[in-house]
Amino acid sequence: AEIVSPANGSTVLAGIDVELMGTVGDSEGGTQPLTVSWTRDGEQVCPEEQPDDDGNTSCVISFKEGGGTVTLRVMDNKGCAAVSTIQLKVIEDLPPTVVIISPQESGKYYSDHDITFEAQLNDTEDTPGQLSGVWESSVDGALSLNQSPSNMGVMQDFAKLSEGQHTLLLTVTDSQSNTATDSVTIEVGPPNTAPTC
Repeated sequence: AEIVSPANGSTVLAGIDVELMGTVGDSEGGTQPLTVSWTRDGEQVCPEEQPDDDGNTSCVISFKEGGGTVTLRVMDNKGCAAVSTIQLKVIEDLPPTVVIISPQESGKYYSDHDITFEAQLNDTEDTPGQLSGVWESSVDGALSLNQSPSNMGVMQDFAKLSEGQHTLLLTVTDSQSNTATDSVTIEVGPPNTAPTC
């Protein structure tokens, strides 16, 4: 018996389904009749079954943080058994973090000038490329701005807002649909026209 995936020592996220894959065989009788069982931290998971004709077997389960011992056990019709065990590192699936850099409440903004929208995005498990962010204004609604951060996790774009007081909400989503938000309230003035003499 051999567990082929995931590899021993791999990191998996708590509460997220993981497919366990293994291969079994019997030097005396091929792959039949063999009975396969999987255990997670000493508890049987997935019903006992026979492997396919190529000796492959699989089981889809999730883990709790702090656990991670997986054992594949195979038994033939004579009662002879073999086992394969791996240890996985199970970590909590944390939501992303987001901090709005610009605009700021103390800034001066005008309806005819572009405003810089910039934020820092981070996630413990995901790369910046797996994150996305959506800006919304309490006055202008959803804003058509760049939703993807740079390799450094910085998301930046420019847009005009209508005159008035805006509460801006930025919602960031990671690859597991976990979300985080940050908000800022700014005042956008009327067009900033040049003085006349």
